[in-house]
Amino acid sequence: MLHSQGRSLLTIGILVMSVPVFGQVEVNNWPAPLAVKERGAAITGQLPLVAVAPCRIVDTRPEYASMGFSGLFGTPAMGGNSQRDVPIPMSSCGIPSNARAYSLNVTVVPQTASLGYLTLWPTGSARPNASTLNSFDGKVVANSALVAAGVGGAVSVYVTDAAHVIIDINGYYTDAAGAGPAGAAGPMGPVGPVGAVGPAGPTGQAGPAGPSGASGVGAPGPAGPTGTMGAAGLAGVIGPAGTTGPAGAAGTPGLAGAAGPTGAIGAAGATGAGGAAGAAGATGATGTPGLAGAGGITGPSGPSGATGPGGGLSAYAGASHIVLVSDSFVTSGSDIPFNTNGAISGITHSAGSSTFTVSTAGRYEIVYSANITDGLNSALAVAVNGSVVSGSSVPLLTSSGTLSGRVVLILDAGDSVGLRNEGQCDMSLAISPLVGAQVTVKLLMAGGVG
Repeated sequence: MLHSQGRSLLTIGILVMSVPVFGQVEVNNWPAPLAVKERGAAITGQLPLVAVAPCRIVDTRPEYASMGFSGLFGTPAMGGNSQRDVPIPMSSCGIPSNARAYSLNVTVVPQTASLGYLTLWPTGSARPNASTLNSFDGKVVANSALVAAGVGGAVSVYVTDAAHVIIDINGYYTDAAGAGPAGAAGPMGPVGPVGAVGPAGPTGQAGPAGPSGASGVGAPGPAGPTGTMGAAGLAGVIGPAGTTGPAGAAGTPGLAGAAGPTGAIGAAGATGAGGAAGAAGATGATGTPGLAGAGGITGPSGPSGATGPGGGLSAYAGASHIVLVSDSFVTSGSDIPFNTNGAISGITHSAGSSTFTVSTAGRYEIVYSANITDGLNSALAVAVNGSVVSGSSVPLLTSSGTLSGRVVLILDAGDSVGLRNEGQCDMSLAISPLVGAQVTVKLLMAGGVG
């Protein structure tokens, strides 16, 4: 609410009049019809708006990458039918993590002849069947939006067609400190009536006539004294004060703390027991008995049988990607990083890296999967030494789902293996506590293979 002027009384002679006196303009945070009990819930009450200097949160245009717009806040442009989650408290605009909703301005620069629509909503909620803006003729369009904060303070952006997206913020809604907002001020009491005009003073006596002049006409006498001014009339009665407005409702309770991180994956089981020894070779035939008298010649012994192969695996590795909002987005042509290692032997992998390096040449089995929440026309494939393996690509033909695959490859010592988004569109992986992606690499047969 704006309080822009007051009133005072100014008395001039016996005239009483009211004159507006313009003073300091006080602008307070005002309640707005938007609130969420907790992120993702329905609107239930009011929250005050905290205005901030307009600040840019997202700009996907490449010419602005040098100004710090990168990752979830910058390039590349959003692909058609794609979603991006934007954690606004992690931006450079200094928005607090307890913000409950945001006052935003969003602009699109379409990269195709037409953009069906763009929509914004709280991250973690289902995408609404609504649009924030449209650009059917492919022109640059902007619109303002009030969006509640979702999981981790993030908002989600979806576009039907490829476009650059720019998002600015000019305020945020948060819980009021202490009690709820003050009630409205009571009405101003009526102005009292104007006082009566005082009586006029008596007229003074006329002075005596002056003596006649030389011409026989006397000089005018001096003017008589002016009569005294009458007393001022009484001031009007001041009207009664207006009633005080009712107290505001109590503020809403604070949000519950975020859930703790998922525990690490347990160690792999012990190596299996060694295989059984190979069967002994057959005994050579006994020589034919000699003629009576001389002894017969003994036949040669048969060759020994080959020793059986050893049991268990000699090289293996398993790793998972436990996804946070900040690293759930995998662009087209990028490899997936794996931040949680399981059991590893004979294969090198650093937690957070996207490649596994084998130290022994041989035949390897690679089993892989990814849990995708948004990524129509993305695809999961195995890449060896940076090149996608033919026949390993598994496409996603719906907007979300789980992709999995298995290949057997002949690798040389020092080869690197990774998992890549080989499709035409970007993908978003499921966030913790779900597993976003996982891969297992194991040696089936070492050395030269036929």
